Amino acid sequence: MGDESLSASAAALAWLGLVDSGRYHDSWQQMSAFARGAISADDFVQKLADARGPLGRARSRKLSRSTPMTQVQGAPDGEYVVLEFDSEFANGMALTERVTPVREADGSFRVAGYYLT
Repeated sequence: MGDESLSASAAALAWLGLVDSGRYHDSWQQMSAFARGAISADDFVQKLADARGPLGRARSRKLSRSTPMTQVQGAPDGEYVVLEFDSEFANGMALTERVTPVREADGSFRVAGYYLT
C-alpha cells in the first residue's frame, strides 16, 4: 500500500473509531468539507444512528480493498481512496464498510463517504 493509501486508511480508521464509540456528531465534524456541506449534522447523526446503532461496536475490521480514484459519483473530482473493510459487529452481523477519504486542501485526508453493505 502506498503512502497515499496509508494516510487515507489512517484517517478512515480514526473516523471509524468515533463511529464505533457512538460519537456520531464528532464524526460529522471530522468529515470533509464537501461532505459536511452535503448533509446537515442533524440528518447525518440520525442516518448514522439508524444504520450503525443496532450493530454495536465493530469487533473486527480488516481492510480488504484500497482503490485510489479521482472521480466519485456525486462528488467533485479530487484525490479519493475507496477503502473496503470486512467488519464484524457486536450484534454478530458481518458487513462490508466502504469508507471514502478525500485529500483536503490542507493535504490531509478526511472521510467524504460511508456505506454499509
